Amino acid sequence: MISLHGLTKEFPGGVRAVDALDLEIADGEFFALLGPSGCGKTTLLRTIAGLETPTSGNIVIGGTDVTALPPGRRDVAMVFQDYALSPHMDVMADRIAVMSAGRITQVGTPSQVFQRPANTFVASFIGSTPMNLLPGVAKDGALRVAGAVLPMAPGVAEGEEIVYGLRPEYMDLSASPRQDAFAGHVSVVENLGTSYLVTLEVASDAGDLLVQAVVPEDAEPTRGGPAWAVPRHDRALVYRDGELVVP
Repeated sequence: MISLHGLTKEFPGGVRAVDALDLEIADGEFFALLGPSGCGKTTLLRTIAGLETPTSGNIVIGGTDVTALPPGRRDVAMVFQDYALSPHMDVMADRIAVMSAGRITQVGTPSQVFQRPANTFVASFIGSTPMNLLPGVAKDGALRVAGAVLPMAPGVAEGEEIVYGLRPEYMDLSASPRQDAFAGHVSVVENLGTSYLVTLEVASDAGDLLVQAVVPEDAEPTRGGPAWAVPRHDRALVYRDGELVVP
């Protein structure tokens, strides 16, 4: 088992590449670190391996505190990797951790992180197509989002500003007007092979928004034509102040 307790690595100039990080990785677990460039992934791995000295915190491997041990006495290794060497491979893991600015923002199985991102950063980062994140407000017992009137979400109070999150895969497309849909015009149609990624330009009180939906290959819409993106309400997530609203 690898246990990290309050691990911090600060470089000269006050740059914190790893910031008070706590994490436990079980014996035999296939664990993956995900995050944008500069989020601290490499520094974290180098610190665990002993190639960087932590500013504070502890590293415990197999029940032994190795924080002060040199790399050769930690019984760990790092190998060079590059996605170009294995372009056909996907990242598969028992659990993943998503990092941002030196901190872990969410840990869970790939399915958990994909289906219920803990915050809007994870929601926009995880997935081959980014989640639709649309500003809205709770008003008159419903969610008012980009011109659509949607069911009120548990845990949201009247008058609260929210962000409505839904993946394009859980958005249907209609050729007829609907009150519970996002009305717009088709601006982009991207062929994904067995489906299309459709982008709508939607006018709203917050300005023009882009809403994406994935539709079957036999349902390609006409570019420039009107369309209504219909959310599957049971798949929708609601965020407040950037964090997932949990009823």
